[in-house]
Amino acid sequence: MKRLSPLFVLILFFCTVLSASEKVLLAEKGKKNCCIVIPENASSAHKRAAGELARYLGKISSSPVPEVVTAPVKGLLPVRLELDGENLPHIDAYRIKVTPEGVRISGKTVQA
Repeated sequence: MKRLSPLFVLILFFCTVLSASEKVLLAEKGKKNCCIVIPENASSAHKRAAGELARYLGKISSSPVPEVVTAPVKGLLPVRLELDGENLPHIDAYRIKVTPEGVRISGKTVQA
């Protein structure tokens, strides 16, 4: 995945809070409420993107940096970074889906 810009992360943060029908908080009052979930077979670029996302989420929320894990952590909202090569229109496309159960960020390729 390309290097995440702080603006993208800020947009992601507000999208997760505002787009779900129920309240979805990634962090609150200096406490992290989420973890970044990547596949077990994630590439180094995928891991780097997850680390950047975690660092930016920590910075913009003034909370501890979320953990990057391969399986959701009980009690934390999963933010999944995944590849979806079949259902996105072009090579740089990505999709953000927010539900009360978690956030999914899907890219067509690792560069998205």
